[in-house]
Amino acid sequence: MSAVWWFTGTYYVYFIGKLKTVFNDVDLRIHKMKENSEFFIIGVGASAGGMEALQRLFNSISDDIPAAFIVIQHITQENKNLTRDLLAKHTTLQVADAEDGAEIKRGRVYFTPTYKTLKVTDGFVKLEDRPHEDTFYQPIDIMLTSLAKSEKSRAVAIILSGTGTDGSRGIRFIHENGGLVLVQQPVSAQFNGMPLMAISTGVADYII
Repeated sequence: MSAVWWFTGTYYVYFIGKLKTVFNDVDLRIHKMKENSEFFIIGVGASAGGMEALQRLFNSISDDIPAAFIVIQHITQENKNLTRDLLAKHTTLQVADAEDGAEIKRGRVYFTPTYKTLKVTDGFVKLEDRPHEDTFYQPIDIMLTSLAKSEKSRAVAIILSGTGTDGSRGIRFIHENGGLVLVQQPVSAQFNGMPLMAISTGVADYII
């Protein structure tokens, strides 16, 4: 089993190096997916401190992982573009903004375009206009909830560094529909609010 060591402050956090190893530890779903040419759709939620966590996450992922990734991060569009471009240097997977109506394909990493909310419907991207800025807005929850309802057991949620509660509702739907939930170790996160809230739901399959 390969692994990387994360260093944050005085903490060394052991992180399983390849997500497909995690899936193999759970059951034989990954083998069945390969036989049927299927793949996981992995929703990744992050906020403050998420750039470092995303880089380390994708550094650890092999290019043959049977999965597509959707990244939702609470940042301005300018910083989102920077994150997307920087992340492309940490993975051999194809990184790009999602397009409305596009089929989600294995080996790709999708970001949400400017002022849009991303949902997943039957394996396709659905983009909607973002609500007014004064409206309480939880884009990670929205994406994960739609992902769970659409993809059932092939849906995976990963909650990384951030503040607030976004993601903690969506992961319940992932869990209830037979998907997997992974959460970053709070001690390794620059901001541990989102990981702590996610763990408090009791539905995390792995704390990584």
